[in-house]
Amino acid sequence: MTDKRQHVSIIILIVFLLVLTLVISPPFNHVSFPLLQDALEEESHQRRKAPNEFAMRSIDSDAVAVNSYILQFYRKLSEGELQLLEKSLGVAISYKFDNFPLYVVSRVSSERLSELPSLLKDLMRGIYPNVSHRFPLIWNLDAGSKRSSAFQEITLDDVTTFRQRLLEQVGADALYVMGVKGENVTIGIIDTGVNPNHQELQGKVITMKSFVKKELGYSETIENATDSFGSNGHGTGVASLIVGKNLGMAPKARLISAKVIHDFSVRGAANGSAEETTAGVLAAIDFLVSQQVDIISISLGQYINLPNVLRDLFIDNVSKNKGIVFVTAAGNFGYHLIGGSSVSTPGTSLQAITVGSANWDLVPSFFSSEGPRSDGAMKPDLLAPGEDILLASSWNETGYAKGSGTSFATPIVAGIIALLVSGIRNYHLGIRYSPGLLKAALLNSAHLLVGEKCRYPSWKQGLGMVDAVSAWKVILDSPVDNISKIPILSFLIPKEPSIPTFKIFYRDQTQYLPLTIVSSLPVQVKTVRAFLENGQSLKTIGDGSLVIQGKDTLFFTVNLYVPSSIPEGLHELSITVETNNTQINLKSHWRVKIGTPHSRVLIDTSHAMFAQRGIGSYHSILGNTATVYGGFRELSSLLLEQGIAVEMRNPNQMFNLSYLSQYDAYFLIEPTTRSWHPFMDWMPPSSQYLNLDDEEITTILNYSRQGGKVVVLLRGQPVVNVTNVNMLLDDWGVLLENDTETYRSIRITENHLTTLNVSASWEATVQTGSLQIINETTVMPLIIDSTSNQVVGTIHYVDANFTTPDVIVLATSSLFDNFGLEGVYDSKSSDIKTNDVVMNLISWVLGIVPLNDAGDYLVIDNCKGLIIDTVSEINSESIGLYLPIDPTFQILLGVVVLSVGVSIIKLYKVRNKKDE
Repeated sequence: MTDKRQHVSIIILIVFLLVLTLVISPPFNHVSFPLLQDALEEESHQRRKAPNEFAMRSIDSDAVAVNSYILQFYRKLSEGELQLLEKSLGVAISYKFDNFPLYVVSRVSSERLSELPSLLKDLMRGIYPNVSHRFPLIWNLDAGSKRSSAFQEITLDDVTTFRQRLLEQVGADALYVMGVKGENVTIGIIDTGVNPNHQELQGKVITMKSFVKKELGYSETIENATDSFGSNGHGTGVASLIVGKNLGMAPKARLISAKVIHDFSVRGAANGSAEETTAGVLAAIDFLVSQQVDIISISLGQYINLPNVLRDLFIDNVSKNKGIVFVTAAGNFGYHLIGGSSVSTPGTSLQAITVGSANWDLVPSFFSSEGPRSDGAMKPDLLAPGEDILLASSWNETGYAKGSGTSFATPIVAGIIALLVSGIRNYHLGIRYSPGLLKAALLNSAHLLVGEKCRYPSWKQGLGMVDAVSAWKVILDSPVDNISKIPILSFLIPKEPSIPTFKIFYRDQTQYLPLTIVSSLPVQVKTVRAFLENGQSLKTIGDGSLVIQGKDTLFFTVNLYVPSSIPEGLHELSITVETNNTQINLKSHWRVKIGTPHSRVLIDTSHAMFAQRGIGSYHSILGNTATVYGGFRELSSLLLEQGIAVEMRNPNQMFNLSYLSQYDAYFLIEPTTRSWHPFMDWMPPSSQYLNLDDEEITTILNYSRQGGKVVVLLRGQPVVNVTNVNMLLDDWGVLLENDTETYRSIRITENHLTTLNVSASWEATVQTGSLQIINETTVMPLIIDSTSNQVVGTIHYVDANFTTPDVIVLATSSLFDNFGLEGVYDSKSSDIKTNDVVMNLISWVLGIVPLNDAGDYLVIDNCKGLIIDTVSEINSESIGLYLPIDPTFQILLGVVVLSVGVSIIKLYKVRNKKDE
């Protein structure tokens, strides 16, 4: 018996060692994303270990520290006013911007800020916490990237071959033939710094400067502006793709480097690595403006889908007033067309050209972040190659690496813009350019990418793959304005209705239309008209702005009313925007479905802000994805497919019973979560919540009492104001518990399986809070924790027989978000998918029969060939930082493990022989 036990123990030990080898030695070519269950178990362990600390980290995971503020004024302050400011706040001004009325001061109390003299209060435009972030660098490095002889060296011949392939892919080879290579153009990059001694960059870098300084909110000051980030750097590679002698798109251009990202190996505030601050980024832009750069390339990003934060506003201001072209990375949070509105700031900047990534087969990269912005403005703008890109390595002055990410697609476009600027300047064409001209030319000439069945959606690819020579031809073929000498060129976005809510219009419905104009000249919108193919006009209602005007890129909204007289079926919809310039021609043609809805649903995300979505990196990014364009895009699509009209709550509409009564159901998504303000760079834990006011609560309750159906999707602690949301829930006999969100395996209660046509095997693992039922005569549990039976979702009934539901309350929104409806949270053993559960639930509440043929309502396929079904399939080159473990180490470790195993077996045999 003892021998058998010893034998089993040895086998278990060997298996454990082999498994350990695999665990700590991931494949060198990518970093594997852990299975969801593993991640959940680790997170659960962390919560049990230190729940209070974990709760704070879940709020503050992206922000390392707030130790200073950026004060914005309407104008630059005089010396006397600056002295008054310092005296009033009791702190010195640590940094003054040269070109803009911004000042950095140490963190001060809100009382001090509120007691500023009237003169300063009247001049102050905004107060922004200056956050020390961890830099969420996400990219992959491949062969030749490690300092090891085990890897095949990337030679200059490889580099030359790569650049030729790249030039051909983006249409820049024709410009090279013309002799255009970026002469007389200066590009600034904001990154980790550069190694100017690399053979690609020797003689190319005019100036380098570090903005990693304590006075800008960093944990320490680093004067060295070279790139020492990680094992291969980052900024050096970015720079090489723009001006590299053998690698760059514009090899004859000049470069200025601004370092804003802390060395990755140095632990900063709160033990964070590679920190960067908004003040550092803005100071870098300020510096580059003073250096008279033509283009600024930024391959970094923070918050997901938060447009109009200080970074965006600053970039928009510089672009419009200084004529500098900004090129920004979209980010790497796309997740196979599931993420939804995942572009990170400053990629959300309206004026910037935001670049996503595609592979060499002209397929949008699965990691490339998706638009649109939370207000509907379309991002990214276009794509460039971003996978398997060769770039200079900072540690080896003759070495190269291979990487993937939107970080590397961005400098390719910056280099193309340098070619266009160089061509305009050096060919004596007698024309000038504006940021709007270059952007409009690139958008007009980009090639939409097509999948097996249809074009990839514009929220994934923008206007498609960049084409340099076509953009050049567009500029040359455009008429020139006599006064400004700038070619007249414009573009209206969107060109097609790829967002679900733009594909299907329902009669007697007001359709929200976000429109973007990119123009080489300033424009003023006079009218927006919409016509069907038969010439019938649809009524458009402005967004309330008195004047719609701007330059370069202009975003505005209109409401399109679809009258009940429009016949059902497919229609060609033409949208025409008339401006003050008759030579600016703005038209868009859509193919849409117009029908009569079975029901009408209002979706309200006006009280949702702290809306991290899904898995992995999404849970460490603060942002706003709780929209029908973003994290709940699939929900709106599901409803529309079933003949249910979907509208977002109109912020300009009085929220009263009359307004709410137009709809059969009201979806309140993630209410009372943390607030964000246009003057806030980040939402600190002490910030206010987006609370429901008394009038809103009364309106919702009265709507419910009069027969309206309500679905409330909640978040748990620490991101929701439990007290405020319970003021609404209490009337329905249920309360949100004051506990912390955690991952739970959930299931439908047995008494609702038949009603919802759900098999007992359905389970999903989601992040959720919990509910307390306080009135069992009107409320029944709907969804429960599979282990503890704790209530996660409830049904409120309007009758005592529990037959007619009117209110659903869930302590989680995950089931209804894109990840949930695509089955990411589903158990592998489930016979039914979450989207079926959700649709059955909605159909039951609304009293409708689900349609069998949803395709009858769809106009354009979403090209979802890339969709994944389970989290275990998310093994990504782009998720997570590069791990410094190479194949040689894996092999050696494997040999060691096997040797240990063999030795153990030999010892075991020797011992048995002695015993005999």
